[in-house]
Amino acid sequence: MPIKVWTRIAVIRLSRIALFRFFFTFYYRAAWLVFRRLASFLFPDIVSIKVHRGYASGDWEPGISDIDVVMEIGELPPDQAAGFLLEWNRFYRAFRLFFPVMGEPIIVTEREQEIYYAWGDIRAFPALPPEGPPSALAEARTNLALWTECLHAHTRLCKIAVAKTPVPGPLAVRELRKSVLDIARHSLSAPARPPFQGVKSRRETEARLKDFKDFPAAELSELLGRGKAAWTDDREVKRLAQLACAHATNILERDAMRFFHLFEGLTGPSPATTRFAAPPREDEAAANMLVLFKKRFGDFFDSAVLDNIFSSVVVFKYIPGAASDLACGISILDCMAEWNSAMHGPVFLLGPRSRQLMGLGAFEDDPLKMGFPEALELNAESAVCLQSGAREPFSAHRRTIFGAGESARLAPRPELLEALYRESLGHFLRTWRGLLPAGAGGPVYAVSRAVSLWLYFVKGIARPCFPLQPLIKTFKRERGQADAHGLFETSLLKGLQPGDAEFISAINAETLRAAAAGAAEQAFLY
Repeated sequence: MPIKVWTRIAVIRLSRIALFRFFFTFYYRAAWLVFRRLASFLFPDIVSIKVHRGYASGDWEPGISDIDVVMEIGELPPDQAAGFLLEWNRFYRAFRLFFPVMGEPIIVTEREQEIYYAWGDIRAFPALPPEGPPSALAEARTNLALWTECLHAHTRLCKIAVAKTPVPGPLAVRELRKSVLDIARHSLSAPARPPFQGVKSRRETEARLKDFKDFPAAELSELLGRGKAAWTDDREVKRLAQLACAHATNILERDAMRFFHLFEGLTGPSPATTRFAAPPREDEAAANMLVLFKKRFGDFFDSAVLDNIFSSVVVFKYIPGAASDLACGISILDCMAEWNSAMHGPVFLLGPRSRQLMGLGAFEDDPLKMGFPEALELNAESAVCLQSGAREPFSAHRRTIFGAGESARLAPRPELLEALYRESLGHFLRTWRGLLPAGAGGPVYAVSRAVSLWLYFVKGIARPCFPLQPLIKTFKRERGQADAHGLFETSLLKGLQPGDAEFISAINAETLRAAAAGAAEQAFLY
C-alpha cells in the first residue's frame, strides 16, 4: 500500500479521537493559511484565492477531504500565462510535499469566471428564472444538467466498484456516502419531479432521504448505514459500492425515461467522422471481447464503448431492473476490468435511454461525442476498434465499439448544441490549467477541447473531439497554419509542454472573444 494511502487511513482512524481531531483541524487551517499567504506573496498575478466545496461549507473530514481552492488571476498575455503555469506547477508540487491535503486548484480569470456563471453547469446557477414558465430549451437543459451531475457521481462510485486497484475501505466509505447523496440530491431536485428550486446539500438530503417516495430511499439509507459499519472491511465496502452502482443505474434510467420527451425537436442524427481502423489484431481482440460480453451477460448485454484513455460505458437491456442482479453484473465487469487494457478509465453501467442522454449532454466537454464514421455499419454483432488517427501519437488513443445500434446515434440540434458548447467552454476554461485528467488523458483533453471549441465559436464548425488527428488538421487549415507540422504532438507524447500551453492560452482567448461576441449578437440567455 502506498505511504500516502496508508497515512490517510491512519488519519481517518485517529480523527475519531477528539484530541487528534483537534490537531488535524489545526493542521488543515495551517495549510490553508500558509498556502494563501505564500501563493499571494510569490505570485503577484493572483488576484484572489478562495476555498470552495467541502472545506468551505464545513462538510469535510480529516484524511479524506482536500482543501479545494479557486484562484482568480489577472488577464495575462499568452507567453506570460504559460510562464505563470510553469512556475505555479513547480511551486504547487513542492508545497504539497508538506501539505498533501491541498486539492487540485481551479485557476481562472475574472472574465472566465463570469462566462462560467453565465453558461456553466448546474453548479453555476441556483434555480430557473422565477418570472414565468421556463422555455423548452431551459427546461430540457436543467433536467439534463441535473442528470449529468448524477452521472458524474455514478462514475465516481464505479471507480470503487470496478477498480483494478482496490480502494481501501475507509476511503471508499467516504466516497460511497458522497456519491450516493450527490445522486439523490440532484435526482430529487429535477424539475420533472417538483418545480426546481435549487439543489439541497448532502446533509439536508441525508436527513430527509427516507421521506421521499418513488425513489429507493430506504435501500440507499440502509446501504449507507451498512457502509459505516463495514468501513474497515475492504471487500464488503466494494460489494456495497457495486450495489450502490446498481441503484444509481436504475435511478439514471428512470430519470432519463421520465424527461427524455423534452428533447423532441432538439435532437438529430450524430455527425459522421473519419474512420481510422486499428490493426487487425485489435479487431480480433474486440471480436473475442464481444463473445465474452455475450457469454457473461447473455441477453442483458446491449452494447458497449470502451476507451483506453477516458471513461468506458457498458449498456444493459432490461433497466430499470433488480438491483441485486445488476450488482452481480457490475461484479463481473470488475473482474473483466482487471485484465482488459481497453478498460483504462472509469467503467460504468447504463441503460439504453441513459446511453442516449449521455450523448446529448456536455459530459466530458464534448457535445458531439456520439459521432461515428459514416461507413461504419453497427449491429448486434459489431466489434470494431477505432483509432484517433493514422499514426503516433494519435493512434495510441483507441475506442472499441460493441454492438452499438442506431438508437445511440443522437446528437443535439443547433439550438441545444449552442447551449452545450457554451457550457463546455465555461467548464473547460476553469479546468484546463489545474484539473486535467491524470496520465495521457490530460494533454488529450486540453488539446482536443481547446481546438474543438475554437473551431465552433470562431469558425462555426462543429466537430467531435474523437478522432483527434482530423480535428487538428481542420484547425490548422482554418487558422492558416497548414505548415505547422507536429502541432501539439510532443504534448500528446510527453505531457503538456510550455509552448503548447502558451498556444492554448492564445486560442482560448480568441474563442472567448468570439463566444462573447456571438452571445451579444444573439442575445443568448440561458
